[in-house]
Amino acid sequence: MGKSYITEDFTVHLKGFMRAIELTKFFDTPFIRIFSFYIPKGENIGKYRDEVIKRIEQLTRTAEREGIILMLENEKDLYGNNGERLRDILQTINSPHLRFALDPANFVQSMVLPMTDAFPEVEPYLAWVQIKDALINSRSGGGWGWGSKETDS
Repeated sequence: MGKSYITEDFTVHLKGFMRAIELTKFFDTPFIRIFSFYIPKGENIGKYRDEVIKRIEQLTRTAEREGIILMLENEKDLYGNNGERLRDILQTINSPHLRFALDPANFVQSMVLPMTDAFPEVEPYLAWVQIKDALINSRSGGGWGWGSKETDS
């Protein structure tokens, strides 16, 4: 959920979400990972805040009724690609059924320093950490490196 453009019809995604809830119950797991929607390139990201909050809140209220915990993960090019906007989502919705899934490599790909610029913002909501590698100078996965191309091999 939420790995789609914010401008897309949300009702289609709600059907998929309900199927995910069914599967969560079938497999007896309490978690569904969600994302905070892609923003159209070149547009003012702040323009979409209210719609992002509205959609994630709707998912969260459904999760509360169903006894599911949503794990909101950061990712590049999404509304929630930095700690400040993620904290805003989590704080505004304020539910124990909406927690944060930290992916430090996705912050690196967004040119955000994970532990100094993002972690302090989202730490109170942290419930999961995903570990993988990324290159800050390439905005892609495949190796950990903060320096020049020569140091990335």
